[in-house]
Amino acid sequence: MHLKDSAFYKLVLEEHKFNFGTLYFFDSIIVSEINEGVLFDYQMAEEINEQKDKFYTLSNQDLDFISNRVNNYALIPQDWMKYTQKYNCFKSYVVVPYSKTAASNIDVEKFFYKKTIISLDNLVEAFDFVSLSVPEKN
Repeated sequence: MHLKDSAFYKLVLEEHKFNFGTLYFFDSIIVSEINEGVLFDYQMAEEINEQKDKFYTLSNQDLDFISNRVNNYALIPQDWMKYTQKYNCFKSYVVVPYSKTAASNIDVEKFFYKKTIISLDNLVEAFDFVSLSVPEKN
């Protein structure tokens, strides 16, 4: 499910579109939705980090990151490792895979990410994990 199609969308404080995907900023949570077929590299991660630094005064250790993998894309493992070595990793890194390919990519990422990657079945579980309740419908 795309974030825009969920009840959580009304809690988004800022939305940023890039040529490779979209970021949604909440109080202390970032949600990413990377576009179909993207080969996600270090430069793209830097663009996300730059936008994050403009919006938040919080450090990465105070932010939760949810990768909402509604599309199939690939990460360059060496770039991911380079990024995580340069920056302190997020408080939590949650992935919501929607395909077998996305789920199997998590296993590869675990070799390069020093902290735990949490894989959950849907956005509600992901937001529950990072302690943001489903908003009431108005």
